[in-house]
Amino acid sequence: MKKILITGAGNLRNNGIYAMVISIYQNILKLRNDIKFYMLSERKGEDSEILKQTNISVIDEHWFLKRKNKVSFILNVLCNVIYLFFSRYCQIESKYETLNVYKKCDLIIDLSGDSISTDYGIMSLWQGLYRIYLGIIAQKKIILLAQTIGPFNDNMSIILTKFVLNKVNKLVLREERSKNYLDSLKLKRSDILITTDNAFLLEPDYTSAKKVLIKENIIFDTNRVIGFSPSSIIFRWFKNSLSKQEKKKQYISYLAKFIDRLIEEYNYKVLFIPHVLLSYNNDLQICEDIYKELKNKDAVNIVNDYYNAAVLKAIMSKLKFVISFRMHAAIGALSMNIPVICWSYNDKFEGIIGEKLGLSDYVIDIRQCNIKEGIKKLQIAIEKLESDFHEVRKLVKEKVECEKNKVWENIEIVISTLNDE
Repeated sequence: MKKILITGAGNLRNNGIYAMVISIYQNILKLRNDIKFYMLSERKGEDSEILKQTNISVIDEHWFLKRKNKVSFILNVLCNVIYLFFSRYCQIESKYETLNVYKKCDLIIDLSGDSISTDYGIMSLWQGLYRIYLGIIAQKKIILLAQTIGPFNDNMSIILTKFVLNKVNKLVLREERSKNYLDSLKLKRSDILITTDNAFLLEPDYTSAKKVLIKENIIFDTNRVIGFSPSSIIFRWFKNSLSKQEKKKQYISYLAKFIDRLIEEYNYKVLFIPHVLLSYNNDLQICEDIYKELKNKDAVNIVNDYYNAAVLKAIMSKLKFVISFRMHAAIGALSMNIPVICWSYNDKFEGIIGEKLGLSDYVIDIRQCNIKEGIKKLQIAIEKLESDFHEVRKLVKEKVECEKNKVWENIEIVISTLNDE
C-alpha cells in the first residue's frame, strides 16, 4: 500500500483548507484505492474529529507548540533535520510520529494554498518551507500542489523560498500570476505547471445541508436570499492610519450599515456563512458582531456553528449570489454555478476568480482603498450583477466546468508521481 503525507493543511476548521484536502482525497481514491493518507496537523484533536469518516490519519505536528520558546523551537528544528538526514542510512525510530511518517511515506503533497508568501508573516512562511524541507532531507517525492506563491517582502524569504522550490519534484500553481511572479525570481527550473484550485471538485453534502438548515431554522422562502461570507481579518489590509482595533470596529459598523441598505433597497434576505472558525481567526464572531448592529435583523440568518465546506457548498447552491471575503467560500459558491462578488487581499482572487473565470468586475482589491471606497465598489458591483445576472450566471457555469476538468490534472499529477519509481 502506498502512503501519502499531506502537509501545509492542518487547520480544517478553516474550510478553505478542508475543501482542498477532501477534494484531493476523494478524487485520488476514485482512481486508486490502495493508498493510505496521513496529514500533519497543528490541532490534532480537532482535525481527527473532522476526518473521522475518512482513512486520513492525523499526525501531530510536534514542533508547533514549541514556537513560543525560540531556543526550544530552533533546537527542535535542528534535531529534526539531523535525525531525518541520518535515518536515510540507518534504521532509527523517533519518539515523534511526525518524523516517523516522513520516513515511511512514499509521496508528500503540500497544500499550503497561499501560505508560501509573507502575506501572513515571516514565521508562517518559514514554517511552511520547513515542512517541505523535512521532506527534501528525507529524500521523498514532493508535489507543491495547486498553490499561489508570493509575494515576499524581504530578500531572506526570497532566498529560502527559491532554495526549497528548486528542490521539489513538481511545482504546480493555480493561476498565472504566481507563474509570472516566480519567473521574475528566476527559479532554476522551467517545468512549472498551472492548473487550478482543488476545491472546485469538492463534492457537496446535500444530506447534511438539509439537516443543518432544519437545525438552524433557515428557510429559503424567496429567490432574493444572498450569502455573505465575511473574513475576521481582512480589515487589516485596508489603507488607513487607524489602529487594529479601530479598523475592526469601523469594519463591523460599515458592513452592518451596508447590509441594512441592501435589505431595504433590494429586498434581499441575507444568510451569513462563516467559513473559518479558528480560535485566532473566527468568522462566526465577526458575523455575530455585525448582526448585533443591524436594524433589519429579521431579514438575516446566521449559519451558527462549524460545518464543513461540503455542507456549506450545498447550502450556497440555494442562494441568488454570494458576497465573499474568503476565496474558498467564493469557490464553493461558484462551483455550484452561483455568482460571487469578492473583496480581495491577495492575488489569488484576481488570478483565479477575476482572470480565469472572467469575473474581474466582481473582484475588488481592497489593498488599494479605504473601507468607504471598498463599500462603494461593492455597491457598484451589486448593481452591475443585478443588471447582468443571467449573463454572469451563464458565464460562471461555462468557466467553472473547465476548472473542474482542470482539477483532474492535479489528480493525474499525483497518481503519475506516485507510480514513477
